[in-house]
Amino acid sequence: MKKWYSVQTAAGAEEKVQAILEQIKLTDATLADKIGQVMVPTHVEVVVKGGHREEKTVNSFPGYVLVELDMDDNLWHMVKTLPNVAKFVGPSNRPSRLSDKDVQKLLNMTVERPKYRTNIAVGDDVKVITGPFLDFIGKVVEIHPDRGRLKVLLSIFGRETPVELEFGQAEKVLS
Repeated sequence: MKKWYSVQTAAGAEEKVQAILEQIKLTDATLADKIGQVMVPTHVEVVVKGGHREEKTVNSFPGYVLVELDMDDNLWHMVKTLPNVAKFVGPSNRPSRLSDKDVQKLLNMTVERPKYRTNIAVGDDVKVITGPFLDFIGKVVEIHPDRGRLKVLLSIFGRETPVELEFGQAEKVLS
């Protein structure tokens, strides 16, 4: 019976390990029934640089591959000696199976909205680069990465006024 395991890989080699395991499933008849799904969990992040939005798919758990295996000693030895595989996650480098609850969370993981990322922090001075407040400079008071928005205090008619902007509408003022 196949169970889920986590394999630690060399940095940035998750997709290579996944491809090797998928290839073994296709070419080795004795192991085809013992290897199930091979998964590199990913999610989409939106990076805003210089006013441009760019969506990137990034690994949710860098350095790890999840694999469904009907584990035995031969399979354990074969997987742990693959190129770019550091070890199985578990005590004394012996594989520990993942709980069904954790696996269900990972398999059902859906990203309704992409995650946003910015180099702007609370307290930074920013310049508005698009929209009705073009060229205004203000101070960031709140960041909402889940929505890709900032709250900035702008001086409008001599009063500090909170204005909500998208990440792409402002850029950090370098001092």
